[in-house]
Amino acid sequence: DGWIEQRGSKFLTQLAPEYTALVEMHDTGQAPQSGVWVTARVGAGQWSYVAGLFYFFERAYEHNQQRFTFVLPGGQVAMNLTPLLALGGETESVAGFGQVSYRPAAFDDRLEFTGGLRYTQDNKKFFSSFFSARGDKDYSNTSWLASANYEITDDIMGYVRVSTGYKAGGFSPRSNILVSFQPEEVTAYEIGLKAEWFNRRLRTNVSLFQSDYKDLQVNQFRAGSNGTNADTTNAAEATIKGFELEIVALLTEGLTLDASYGYTDPEYDSYSFRDPVTDQVIDVSDIATFSDIARETLHIGAEYGFQFANVGRLSARLDWSTRSKRVFGP
Repeated sequence: DGWIEQRGSKFLTQLAPEYTALVEMHDTGQAPQSGVWVTARVGAGQWSYVAGLFYFFERAYEHNQQRFTFVLPGGQVAMNLTPLLALGGETESVAGFGQVSYRPAAFDDRLEFTGGLRYTQDNKKFFSSFFSARGDKDYSNTSWLASANYEITDDIMGYVRVSTGYKAGGFSPRSNILVSFQPEEVTAYEIGLKAEWFNRRLRTNVSLFQSDYKDLQVNQFRAGSNGTNADTTNAAEATIKGFELEIVALLTEGLTLDASYGYTDPEYDSYSFRDPVTDQVIDVSDIATFSDIARETLHIGAEYGFQFANVGRLSARLDWSTRSKRVFGP
C-alpha cells in the first residue's frame, strides 16, 4: 500500500482588485495495487513458444479538504468556506498473450521469424464529489507483433519489427462533470543492427524507430461558453520517430565504458482544441508541443570492477547524462 499526503499547503490569490482569498488545502490519498504475471516458455527443435497471463488491480482515492477565506472590500469582513474534493476509483486489467518463433533450417538457424498476440480486458470505475454520477466502463484490445532477425555473421545481427499496442481509456479526474476518454492506440516500427567487434571487446547497437499514434490521450484545460474544465481527451494524432545508438567498450581488464545517444522527432498530425473565444473546435497541430519529451538525450558511464581478496568482486561506477529542453504542457 502507498500513501500520498500533503498538509498545510497555503497560498494567497487575488480574485479581483477588491477581493483577496487565503486558500489552505489538506490533501491525503491512498493507492494500493497488486499484480500477477505468469509466463511459460517451451522450445522444440526449430520452434519456440511463449505464453502467459497477466492480472492487475488498483484502488486509489484522494481526499482534498480546502479552506477558503475571502476578505471583502475594506478588509473588515471575511467569509470562510470549506469545500471538499474527494475522488477515486478502481482499475482492473486481465490479459493473455502468446508468441511463436521459427528458425528455418535452410538458413542454418540464422534467420528467425516471430509472431505474437495479446488480448487485454480492462475495467475502469470512478467517482468524484463534483457530481453524483459514477463512471464504469469496459475496454478491450487485441495487439499483435511481427518480427524477423538475421545473424549476418556470428557477431552481427539485423532485425525488423512491427507491433501494435494500446492504453486503456478512463475518466478525467479533475473535471467538474463526468467525462470519459477512449483508448489510445499505436503502431510501432523498428529496424536495427546489433554487433560485437574486436573479439567482443566493443558492442554497438543502433536502431531507427517510428510510432504512429491514434486517439492520443492529452490533458487539456478547456474554456468555452459552458465554463472551464480540466479534461483528458483523445485530441490528437501523432507520429514520433528517431534513432538510438548504444556503445559498450571493454577498455582494459575490469574497465568498461558505455555511452548512448538518442534523437526523437515528435510531430502532431492533428490536434483538436476548443477555442475559448469562438467556442469552436480548431486544429492547433502546427503550434502544439509535446509534454516531457526531449529531442536529444546523451549518457556516458564508466565502471571499474576488481576482485578484492576473498571477499568478492567490488566495482565503482561513474555516470553523466544530459538532455535537451522539455516542456510540461501542450
